[in-house]
Amino acid sequence: MADTKLTVSMILNSASFTKQIQDVNKQLKLAESQFQNTSAGVDKFENTLEGAQSKLANLTTKLSLQNTKISKYRDEITKTRNDLDSLVVKYDKNKKKLDETNAAYDEAVQKYGKNSEQAKKLKEEIVDLEKKQTNYENRIISTNSRLATLETELNNAELEAKKLGEQVDNAADSLNNFATESAKLKLTEMGNNLKEAGSRLEDIGKGFTEVGKKMATISIPLVGIGTASVKTAMTFEQGMSKVQAASGASAKDLELLEQKARDVAKTSTKSATDTVEALGNLALAGYDTQDMLNALDPVIKMAEAGMLDLETASDLCVNAMSTLGKGTDELEGFLDVIAQTANATTTDIDGMMEAFINVGSTVKGLNIPFQEAAAVLGIMGQNGTRGYEAGTKLNSIITRMTSQSKIASEAWSELGVSVFDGEGKFRGLTTVLNETRKKLKGYNDEQTQTFLKAVVGTDNINDFKNVLDSTGGTLEDLTNQLYNCDGALAEMTDIMKDNVAGQWANIKSQMEELGLKIADVLLPIFSDLLKSVSKVIEWFDKLPEPMQKFVVYA
Repeated sequence: MADTKLTVSMILNSASFTKQIQDVNKQLKLAESQFQNTSAGVDKFENTLEGAQSKLANLTTKLSLQNTKISKYRDEITKTRNDLDSLVVKYDKNKKKLDETNAAYDEAVQKYGKNSEQAKKLKEEIVDLEKKQTNYENRIISTNSRLATLETELNNAELEAKKLGEQVDNAADSLNNFATESAKLKLTEMGNNLKEAGSRLEDIGKGFTEVGKKMATISIPLVGIGTASVKTAMTFEQGMSKVQAASGASAKDLELLEQKARDVAKTSTKSATDTVEALGNLALAGYDTQDMLNALDPVIKMAEAGMLDLETASDLCVNAMSTLGKGTDELEGFLDVIAQTANATTTDIDGMMEAFINVGSTVKGLNIPFQEAAAVLGIMGQNGTRGYEAGTKLNSIITRMTSQSKIASEAWSELGVSVFDGEGKFRGLTTVLNETRKKLKGYNDEQTQTFLKAVVGTDNINDFKNVLDSTGGTLEDLTNQLYNCDGALAEMTDIMKDNVAGQWANIKSQMEELGLKIADVLLPIFSDLLKSVSKVIEWFDKLPEPMQKFVVYA
């Protein structure tokens, strides 16, 4: 009955997942349809300002939906892997029972005869167990096949998201070019008009002549400075528009995010436009304004400490915190632990984050403190298993330790170690590991290998043994460090920035902020100058024709 319920549950979960993916695909088609309707009948629509804006909004929506699809695929893959682990445990348990029943049947045949009641009853049980075994085998094969299909579809979805991301960047560049070229044209026109006005009015009066010369002199550098500043401002503004589109932030929230991005850029190696990329990633992950404000400082510190770009850093933070079920208020503390682990062992920041993405859900489910899990991952890193692989291995080890299959339960019981307490709660990773190491001292090599194979599987024996050997000293010491490592991330960030490359990056960030400030100051001035040029033109137009000729030909 339990097996039937599991099968029905798997089918229903699969159906629910399929429906979710279908819904996302429908929304993607709807987004494309809406864009096609908007552009229908307009010649070279994408080459217009309105078309460029519409295209960017459409691509941003599609990218957000595609990321939603990726998240659903990842969740489904995790569920399917758990289902597969459960089936393997049931398969092993049934196989052992089948072997035992076969042995009992052979004994009954020898003792009572093949046609005896005892032998017949055991034979019926064997037939039933063989059917179950075949069923488990088929389901394991089917689940493995589904897992492979899901991973392929996830890869395709991630590839499509990457393409959409490139298209979003290209569309943003196109829109930025519209704004930049428009600004260049206006500034150039302003310079030319001022220069021409000064030249034409030269003979009207010495004072007017001097004004014309000065205006002609400053117009050319103003064009260059103004264009660079405006382009920086337009790029930044366009990035913030993408953040607003992805997060639905209000105008007031957008002002807070914009100010935060610019404030952070003043003291970091990441520019304001770089920071907007991180905000965009956080927005696509569903973070609200307060979450983005909380997360931005730690994400930038992590990027600087780990020498990562902000897109990678923000993506790792979002995924790791999601699997651990942690909020942004705990992000900096978590990253302190990651930085301290990387500093104390041969691991690195991005590798530790990848590891937690793989094992985070299991750590969360068993209420294992992330400091303790980080210490174990650090020990594994010291022994050559790092990053994604370390997370996969630790996830497998903990899952098998706690699966309580008959073989594993018997092995733990024989050793005299309890994985769960009387209330069914996990007793703690370090506690169980430490007790296991002490108890195994009474086992010989063959008994030890048999035990390890039973509780964690052949593939995990070496990693499990390395962690076991670290208990009673190294593991506990590292764990204590990680419980007292406030400020580790900031310290590592300062070290990584304290060099010429870091200083230069900081200067470039400050230069960009200067460009934004120049744009803030000059754009209103440019607007006033353009109005002045317009007044000169209006004044000339109102002159009597003889006076106009005098001004032109004098």
